[in-house]
Amino acid sequence: MSILMEKRKKEFAVLRSYGASERQIFKIVFSETIVLLLTSVLWGLVVGLGLSVLFNPFFETIDIFITPLSALSSTGGTLDRLLIFDWASLGFTLGVTFLAMILSTFFSVRSAIRAKISTVVREL
Repeated sequence: MSILMEKRKKEFAVLRSYGASERQIFKIVFSETIVLLLTSVLWGLVVGLGLSVLFNPFFETIDIFITPLSALSSTGGTLDRLLIFDWASLGFTLGVTFLAMILSTFFSVRSAIRAKISTVVREL
């Protein structure tokens, strides 16, 4: 078990000794996980979309050097570059990531919650 989960196990034992149920601890941990996941997804989208818009002129500049002159002359000297986002695959990736985070949180917290309170508190 990781060092972080050992610290959390002690925290869960203290909460259980104060009378918190396993369900209440699960709610606390899952709400933390969801907040962290949504925050990271929002920042990832903002930074990713922002970088894709910022790098578009850079790729247009490079495109001048790698595009044959015949293609440039037939299009009037410029090539239109569109940013295309595959929202379906982005949503699928987000869903799989969300599910993986929830499952990993569930299994790691379940074992930490079920530890004997007296043993864990004694180690404090």
